[in-house]
Amino acid sequence: MFVNIPLITDWHLITTNREQFVNEQLWRSNTRRQRYCTPGLRVLKNLPNLPSLATLVRPFPYNITQVQANRTITILLTPGVTERINIRRASPYQP
Repeated sequence: MFVNIPLITDWHLITTNREQFVNEQLWRSNTRRQRYCTPGLRVLKNLPNLPSLATLVRPFPYNITQVQANRTITILLTPGVTERINIRRASPYQP
């Protein structure tokens, strides 16, 4: 059954509240992003299944040549040879 009652809404308030909610969600998701992956920086490639003593010895750092949107990076192994790995398999190089 329909009732003839006028609908009073504040559309401006609704849109500003929605916009504020979306901005807060974007801010939260962006704080979780790993920001050390930019082209030109150096990273260490984490090797899987190493004993605890071997974690102290890591391979030398690699240069990042490209960063993709799907959380992968392209590292330069040797001149002309690149490898694409996930960000989780790399850690920032600190000399």
